[in-house]
Amino acid sequence: MAGNVGRILRATNFFEMLRLPKPYADLLEQPVWDCTDDQVNRAYRKLSLCCHPDKSSHPDAPRAFEALKKAKACLTQPLDRDDYLREFVKKAKVAWEGNWSGADTVFAEKERMSRMREDAQATQRDSIAEAMRERRERVEKEKEKERRRAEARARREARERECVGASDEGEESEGEGRAAPIRSAVKGAARKRPKFL
Repeated sequence: MAGNVGRILRATNFFEMLRLPKPYADLLEQPVWDCTDDQVNRAYRKLSLCCHPDKSSHPDAPRAFEALKKAKACLTQPLDRDDYLREFVKKAKVAWEGNWSGADTVFAEKERMSRMREDAQATQRDSIAEAMRERRERVEKEKEKERRRAEARARREARERECVGASDEGEESEGEGRAAPIRSAVKGAARKRPKFL
């Protein structure tokens, strides 16, 4: 059973996975495959018994079972099956004839992949640079806020020291400093006119 699970997971295509004959190309390079849906279902049932999660204790059995379900679904749906057969025959032809037959295609594909990779790297580089710039700005703003807080704290402390210094001088004048604010307050009160007059 364990061998079957490993073989299913190592299979490179659905035909190897289900142990079915591979398709081939006719003279018009159209795929030809002589298996029916019934044969696909029988192959699926036979192999699913050995890798069903309820029947197998192998740790990779659920993964193999999912792969089998995917293979069966693809090979029993007419549209999916036709696309898969066409792609398989095309790949087999390139592998048989060698990459020189489709050198332009291979070169274009490599160019496209390298461009996609470069674009992805540039995007990632830009996003990293943007994130670093935002972080730098955030740190600078925090530093500026902290500097302003420190300046405000220093000004407040300086004002408090001046007030304490002024109150110390008032105590030294033995009461003159205390009486002066009271007198000025009384004079100010006497000078005020009522609002209703």
